Order: sequence, then structure tokens, then C-alpha cells
Amino acid sequence: AVASAIMHHRPDLIIDSGSCGGLEPGITMGQIIIAESCYEYDIAGSGLPRRTIPEMILKSAFSFIPAEDRGLLQRMAVEAGREEGYQVRVSSQACGEFLVADYSTKQLLYSLFHASG
Repeated sequence: AVASAIMHHRPDLIIDSGSCGGLEPGITMGQIIIAESCYEYDIAGSGLPRRTIPEMILKSAFSFIPAEDRGLLQRMAVEAGREEGYQVRVSSQACGEFLVADYSTKQLLYSLFHASG
């Protein structure tokens, strides 16, 4: 969905782009998640966490933008997505090198971080 939107709209700037699997129940293929926060779930490299520690919290690109502007940009992105037929949501993401492929791992990460992706 992101690649299609980039090709269609030809933006002047892309802050970051990637792909992820859905953690939140109801997330489907092709939805776009604008990460307002990010959590590194395998920071110690020793498997999946059982709790959240401050070192897991990473800054989003949005943290460098004033709050008023950040909210406006997020609303504009969701609305632009809706107008073009893309499902865009603002949420958190969990990231790491460990491949999350099974339902129980997705449930664990969602329960810790409430991350959509």
C-alpha cells in the first residue's frame, strides 16, 4: 500500500517506510500505520520480553515535530488515505530482528505495547 501511494503521489519527502505484520486484532493486509511511537522488543537479543523497560522506547520521527503540527500532519495523512482508498491509522509499532510469525507471539507483543504493527 505504501509503495503504491508513493508511486501515485510522488511525494517530495519520505521520512521512513517499511513493512510490518499486524499485531492488533483486526489489522489486515495493506493497511498503512503511521507510527507515533515505537518499541524495540528484542533490545537485549535474548528473546521476547515479559515487560516493557524504558530502553525499549524509541523516538518516532513525529517526536521532532511540534505537537500541533504533528497532529495536523497525522490527520491530513489519514484523510488523504481515506480519499485515495487506503486504510491509514496512527498507532504504535513494535520493531525488532526476531521474526514474529505465530499468533501467540503477536498477542504477547500487542499486550505489552498496544502496537498495531
